[in-house]
Amino acid sequence: MTASRTLFLRQLIRNPRQVSAIAPSSPFLARAMARQIPDPHARVVEFGPGTGALTRGILACGVPPANL
Repeated sequence: MTASRTLFLRQLIRNPRQVSAIAPSSPFLARAMARQIPDPHARVVEFGPGTGALTRGILACGVPPANL
């Protein structure tokens, strides 16, 4: 089991009401969501505790870290 899945499951068990998913986001989902960003040079706000998959996808699509 990867570290991100372990972290996700630990948080889900600790506080299931705070985690609104039954599985962590996959890299495939992260890329699909990040492709919807119309301007990679604009500021992007990411909500949620996350395990990093969406953040990595957003950065991979060209959003500078300072804009995230």
